[in-house]
Amino acid sequence: MSFWRRFKDAFLDQVPGLKDYDHETRVAIGALLLEMCRADFEVKHEELKAMLASIRESFNLNPGDTQQLLELCEAEADVAVSLRLYTTVLNDRLDAEQKRKVLSQLWDMALADGEVHQQEDLLLMRVGELLKIPDRQLKAIRQR
Repeated sequence: MSFWRRFKDAFLDQVPGLKDYDHETRVAIGALLLEMCRADFEVKHEELKAMLASIRESFNLNPGDTQQLLELCEAEADVAVSLRLYTTVLNDRLDAEQKRKVLSQLWDMALADGEVHQQEDLLLMRVGELLKIPDRQLKAIRQR
C-alpha cells in the first residue's frame, strides 16, 4: 500500500469537508507551502498568515478546515524525505497552468516576510524543476 494511501486512510475520515476534493493534491500543495515557510529556518508571523490565507482561498475552506489541513500538511512535511513525494502527485494531477499557479503561491510565500532568502529561491527553483516548468516561465514568476 502506498504512503499516500495509508496517509489518506489514516487521516481523511478525521477531516470533515475534505472528502469532496482531491485530498492528495491539497496535502501536496499545503506541504510545499509549509516547506517554503520553513525554508529560511524561521517561520515568521507574516509567512504563517500568508500560508493560511493561501490554503483557505485556494481550496475555498472555512477556518476550521484550513487549520485541519495545515495540521495534516505539518505531519506530512515532518516525515517526508523528498520534495518528489509532493511533486509526483502534482505532476500526475495538475496541468501546466495549475503547476505555475502553485509556483506563484510558493513565490508569494517567499515574499511574505518582505525578503527572499537564498534557501527560498533555491526551493522554488527545485520545485519548478521537479514540476517540469521551463526556466523561462520560472524566471517570469520570480520577476513579477
